[in-house]
Amino acid sequence: ISLMHFDTTYFWRVRARHDADESMWSETWSYMTTDQVVHESPDDGATGQMLDVTIEWDDMRGSYEYIYELCDDPSFNTPCIFFTDENSVTAMGLLFGTTYYWRVKAAHTEDTTSWSEMWSFETMNSVNLVSPGNGSYVDDYFPTLSWQEATGIAGFQLQYDTDQNFTEPTEEMIDGDKYSHKILFSLQLDQTYFWRVRAYENGDTTNWSPTWSFTIGVEPQ
Repeated sequence: ISLMHFDTTYFWRVRARHDADESMWSETWSYMTTDQVVHESPDDGATGQMLDVTIEWDDMRGSYEYIYELCDDPSFNTPCIFFTDENSVTAMGLLFGTTYYWRVKAAHTEDTTSWSEMWSFETMNSVNLVSPGNGSYVDDYFPTLSWQEATGIAGFQLQYDTDQNFTEPTEEMIDGDKYSHKILFSLQLDQTYFWRVRAYENGDTTNWSPTWSFTIGVEPQ
């Protein structure tokens, strides 16, 4: 059975027949069609989401397409309506550190569901540093600095300096598919260095990561 209306009660019955006779009708049963799409991911209220986050909901069989809204306005007053024939989409054009709201409805040629409940998520606004560990000693004049990966971005901006206020930092711009940087100029023995990273995309940046430090040499015993 196709193209049934959403949020509608249907009644049905059956009888058997052959060329000479037919049975009585069965008892009448009923069922009600659904009226809302069910969200899957990201979880409502999720934080730290990538700019290319995938929004997904349960597939509703019998639907031809989905209509969804994805806005930074919980009232959905700004133009933010889109269409897809899949039950998931990859977000585009998001900003760092922003809360987005989304909802979906299913449609076919005869009817549409009501809007699903509204869920929200917040995009990433910082980069997590990985190594060298904060406050650690590094027995390497050319250490490698690394951080957790992020997707949907153009790249990372790295700064390191002997001054924790980064008054005259050395700065590197690193492509978004690389999550580490090897320092190519020899650092000074027994010198403490401070470093931080932020992501950038299309003129927008995250906040700077927390500042970590490391010292060149062997940790005193």
